[in-house]
Amino acid sequence: MKKLTFTHAGQVIRNPFFSACGQHQVNPIEAYGFESVETGGGLTLPMAITCC
Repeated sequence: MKKLTFTHAGQVIRNPFFSACGQHQVNPIEAYGFESVETGGGLTLPMAITCC
């Protein structure tokens, strides 16, 4: 099974709801610059928007 990850400030992040050290819960919009995206049905999710 392939896991989704991303890199932020040189750290590999596996769960955007936790800090890079994995010990603290964070808001991915504030901590990693994710954007809030409405998916329909009143549901809003944090999404990483990448470019280029």
